[in-house]
Amino acid sequence: MADRPGLAGRLRAGLGPDRVLDDTAARLVYARDASHLRLGRPLCVCLPRDTGEVAVAVRCCAEAGVPHVARGAGSGLAGGALPPDGAVVISLARLTDIREPPSGRADEILAGAGVANAALNRRLARRGRCFAPDPGSQEVSTIGGNVACNAGGPHCLKIGTTVQHVRELQWVDGEGGIWSSGRVGDGAPDIAALLVGSEGTLGVVTAAILRTLPLDAERAALLAYFDGLDAAAASVIELMGAGLLPAALELVDGDMLRIVEEAFAFGFRTDAAAAMIVEFTGAAAAVAADAERAAGLLARGGAEVVRARDERERLDLWRCRKRAFGAVGRLSPSYVSMDVAVPVGRLPEMTRRARAAGIRHRVRVPTLMHAGDGNMHPGVMYDGSDPDQIRRARAAADEIIAAALDLGGTVTGEHGVGLEKLHALPAQLDPVAAELMRGIKGVFDPRGLCNPGKAVSMGPGLAVSPPAPSAVRFDWDSFIVTAPAAADFGAVQAQARARGFRLACAAREPDATLGDLADSGALREGMLEVWATTRDGRDFHAGRPVSKNVAGYDLVRLVCGNGGALADVRGVTLQLRPAGEPVSESIPGVASPTWPPPERCRRALVSLFGGGRGA
Repeated sequence: MADRPGLAGRLRAGLGPDRVLDDTAARLVYARDASHLRLGRPLCVCLPRDTGEVAVAVRCCAEAGVPHVARGAGSGLAGGALPPDGAVVISLARLTDIREPPSGRADEILAGAGVANAALNRRLARRGRCFAPDPGSQEVSTIGGNVACNAGGPHCLKIGTTVQHVRELQWVDGEGGIWSSGRVGDGAPDIAALLVGSEGTLGVVTAAILRTLPLDAERAALLAYFDGLDAAAASVIELMGAGLLPAALELVDGDMLRIVEEAFAFGFRTDAAAAMIVEFTGAAAAVAADAERAAGLLARGGAEVVRARDERERLDLWRCRKRAFGAVGRLSPSYVSMDVAVPVGRLPEMTRRARAAGIRHRVRVPTLMHAGDGNMHPGVMYDGSDPDQIRRARAAADEIIAAALDLGGTVTGEHGVGLEKLHALPAQLDPVAAELMRGIKGVFDPRGLCNPGKAVSMGPGLAVSPPAPSAVRFDWDSFIVTAPAAADFGAVQAQARARGFRLACAAREPDATLGDLADSGALREGMLEVWATTRDGRDFHAGRPVSKNVAGYDLVRLVCGNGGALADVRGVTLQLRPAGEPVSESIPGVASPTWPPPERCRRALVSLFGGGRGA
């Protein structure tokens, strides 16, 4: 039973009187985030300055049996930071330390959970480097929030989402213990992969050692107008099928285009049915050549193509794109910012179904898309004071989610499940995958005090798993290949190269099977979907054939790279990349992680999958 009386006083004793807020105004402010959802009002708000103080706050909550909710900037769109009544909000806004990592690697940086994404990038730019994920809220969203939701952004098409740039995490468990996730690639179960995208439900991430990349030497942006949204969506497949890999490939429908133009007066054509932003980055000669090819392909497809004339115009273009939903909010303070993702080849069909849902339920649904990876953000607008409009908006949103699942997609690509999509999650998970996710929650948070009621459903999975692949099958429109674990890596790679592509992984062993490479971790960066059998004989399916998927805990990366200690892989879906594009290399783990690793959790995970007795 929760012991709330006196908890605020104990927190003040541990943190200091000025770092615990329990006045009405603070409790109201921290009861909200950037979503349009409501849950409860916190008991109080803690403002720790470092990991030790976060641990003190969590320990006080645990002793009282009171749930806690970690909060970054409150910029999440799925209600992931909303507290239940009487919970304690732990704000990480003051954990703003940035320093060199203990490893001394020039391509790494250690950042506190409260560091804003854009602030980190301004710091890194002084040395010619960057942290690649660029969510639309990057001026305010924090590293802790980026980790919590596995943030992506427009430019993750080429460089990947947050999980691909995390080397190690420091986190506080539900009882106040301080741990390391371990170094990615150290051969143990990948705790970092579980913490990334877990929305604070497994513990509080307080610091991250991140991979950084060199700043690109050159950038070129194109703006293309289309007379039809279907033609625009089809052009995405054509561009990437031609072997082009833009840094970003964004698409907005005509309704969203007009809303943005009304708000920002950029000079967009308002008579177009759709507009696309295509940006290339890299060496100057390659960027110029790729932009020229893309412009030609788009023009031949009937688009009007305009080039950004200089850096200022390019930046203005991106400012308008990243403020799109702010423009929607000017017209409709109440809207559902959706986040489905589908295989790229199904994008034209998904756009048709989203439009049909809006028409059927008589709601306005302006839409923008990270089109290159099939991630769609329909914005379902409604009047929050009109119960009938609320009902119709929810019905349209649910229909859009159902369409995405029907097309092989996910309920959420990058915003997270939070509260908003919790009801839809069981339809994506098979019974064993859902059971494993509940078990993972129990391993890390047995008392259920870490951000309860978010990210994972406590109910059964309802999805019927697709059959495990019995033969190699390429989907050239979606840039993926699905194959049994026994398939020969060299043969699959040869088929991909014959079409100008390659597998998006660092594996180099041509005689190995895909199952062998999954066990070794060599497929980690390109594995999207897995069919596997736990050590105690339970078959499950996890992931989707999409590159962005934050629906529940990441079982795909969890079973990859630990020698089959958790499960036997039976089949995989892998991402394809143009053959000339470099593939991200996984960095081997180091002998000593920066902070102590959670050996109890690792042993308990092995036990959960039927591989032995947990501690």
